[in-house]
Amino acid sequence: VLEYLAAPASKGHVWAGARSSFDNALAMSQKSRGHGFVSSVSGEEQAGDKVEVYTFLHAAGQRSGVVTTFVDYQTRGDLPNGDLCEKGQLAAVSFEVIELSPFGKVNLEKRRFSPAPCGRRLAQSDRFNPDTIDDLQVRR
Repeated sequence: VLEYLAAPASKGHVWAGARSSFDNALAMSQKSRGHGFVSSVSGEEQAGDKVEVYTFLHAAGQRSGVVTTFVDYQTRGDLPNGDLCEKGQLAAVSFEVIELSPFGKVNLEKRRFSPAPCGRRLAQSDRFNPDTIDDLQVRR
């Protein structure tokens, strides 16, 4: 998640490797504008179901803004090779995106990472593709 037009790997990039917490997001939200945190659950196994949840805490009276959400096939990295590219068994990964609005509306979408060529560096726009999930429009 890129909060308020943050760049990948910057302070506003909230992800499993740079998690926030409820308390931290709440403290930041009370200062100026809403912020979020990531919770994740996975088993000990290398492959299998993984769940990550981004929770946004809205700040009363804040300015409008955009929170960009996306899914990164982190294991594939910037330079896919072996089973993680072309016709490898892990080259294409399917996943589901479940969006719950504050009004209780649930939106479920099935998505899939397409295979990438082996040995060719992925552009940042390919790896962090914001079209994966709809942006969160933050309004007053």
